[in-house]
Amino acid sequence: MSEHKEPSWERKRRERAEAGVRVMNLLQQIEGHLGGILSATLAVPRGDLLMQGVVAIGPEGFWTRSWPEAFAAVEVLAWSTTGTITVAAAGPAGGVPSQGANVARVPANAYRVLNLRGSALTLYGAPGDLVDVTVYVRPRPPAASIGEGSSAPQVVSLEAQAADVALLGTAGWVRRVSVAESTGTAGATVKLHDGSSTAGVVVDVITLTAGESTRDHYALGEYPLLAGLYLEIVSGSVDIVAVVQEF
Repeated sequence: MSEHKEPSWERKRRERAEAGVRVMNLLQQIEGHLGGILSATLAVPRGDLLMQGVVAIGPEGFWTRSWPEAFAAVEVLAWSTTGTITVAAAGPAGGVPSQGANVARVPANAYRVLNLRGSALTLYGAPGDLVDVTVYVRPRPPAASIGEGSSAPQVVSLEAQAADVALLGTAGWVRRVSVAESTGTAGATVKLHDGSSTAGVVVDVITLTAGESTRDHYALGEYPLLAGLYLEIVSGSVDIVAVVQEF
């Protein structure tokens, strides 16, 4: 019996069909691979929480840690009632960074959620200060709040004030400021500084016409004062009542 020889046209059809099957198998493999990548991108990854705990600022004035995986958000609660915690998404520097990208400050007795990005985290503060730290792979909505402070609110009341003066001599919060032009015949402008002199950061500017008054309410923690509250009389004379609170 002679062996059946496959016609050339049938062999080509079979080869095309086999090639089609191989292509389909390859596409299914690619789809499965890309689908896995997409799922990993969209879903909350395992290990989204890199760290959670209470840390202490070391004797060198900082605490630091790094991870193989980058983080995108840091949650910080500063337990100290006297000092600011500086947070940097980088390793330790030669000194405490005062500004720049991926740098933030958390006032004493305050809580913040910061969208900082990096693989190393350093906290600067006073040696021994305790800080609650939570580090996430994914960003979190920014948030901030403060404690009630270490002292009761104080009322500072001054009449016909025409010279610069300190309203709070230490770190704390501004809760309310009421200002009135005191002569009734001329305007007045004042500036509020975070600090003990006019060199401090300006946190508010109030300009009044003759006899005008204003009352500014601040949510507790809106203006964290890192070095005190100083009143600069730019022009004129004012009556002022300030409600302030020490950390």
